[in-house]
Amino acid sequence: NINSIRNDIGENDIWVCIDETTDIKSRYVCNIIAGKLSADAASVPHLLACQFLEKTNHATIARFFNESL
Repeated sequence: NINSIRNDIGENDIWVCIDETTDIKSRYVCNIIAGKLSADAASVPHLLACQFLEKTNHATIARFFNESL
């Protein structure tokens, strides 16, 4: 849940990745993952949001990201 993600990241800087792919049924899936930004060690990625989209382009990806914040 979001509280465990906040506890893991704390007050550190974060990285965010938006990944779009297609599943085995050719549906468009978009994921937002984030983690603690650290030069010392790799962080555990956290899935923040996942959604099926009708189509993928800059507008649908941006809308998904903005609505997920």
